[in-house]
Amino acid sequence: MRKLHKKHLLNIPFENLDIHYGKKIILNKNLLFEKIIISGRGGYCYELNGLFYFLLKAIGFKVKMLSARVSNAKENWGKEYDHLVLLVDLGDLWLADVGFGECFLLPLKISKRTVQKDVNGFYLISNYGKDILKLSRSGNNINFSDEYIFSLKKRRWNEFENMNVYHQTSPESNFTRKKLCTIAVKNGRITLTDKNLIITTNGKRKIKAVKNEIDFKSKLSEYFSINI
Repeated sequence: MRKLHKKHLLNIPFENLDIHYGKKIILNKNLLFEKIIISGRGGYCYELNGLFYFLLKAIGFKVKMLSARVSNAKENWGKEYDHLVLLVDLGDLWLADVGFGECFLLPLKISKRTVQKDVNGFYLISNYGKDILKLSRSGNNINFSDEYIFSLKKRRWNEFENMNVYHQTSPESNFTRKKLCTIAVKNGRITLTDKNLIITTNGKRKIKAVKNEIDFKSKLSEYFSINI
């Protein structure tokens, strides 16, 4: 599972391009397989973790979908079904998430109050309330910021449909505000937005301005092999 999780993040980008080019995102396994695997695209949490769920299940893992609520700039949490994550039962319970952009590269063990080191930082899963867990992240193992809260209650894929529509259409959603395509690479990350291309290598960032839509599509093709 660790190998699959890492390989997914190193090969499939987190992106919201369909939202900005007028193509509806439908939670259908066959359609997403065609988009992500055959056509070499990416997606966001409902797509990436949804398809990863079916992969893990098909090869024999005990896995279930969970609902998470993401921390936002208003210092509170998003709505239920704001984010889709996975719980994998290997005897011990593990949190898998290949649909959150820059996050842990390897799955995290559900081990409360134990800091877990990853190449992308330090992660902590702790109690937040009754039957609710909180994922926090730190760059220095001292100051932690909230990522999201979640319960271990099993969810169905279609339960995320209303929030899938919300994130494609609402001006309040971060996904409708700007184009984003980002992927983990060896020793860093490549991120493309409407305004900038950011290449991070061993913690050092190089930023190139995106001049216009033509330049955006050119960089998207060059760095992600995606042609829109």
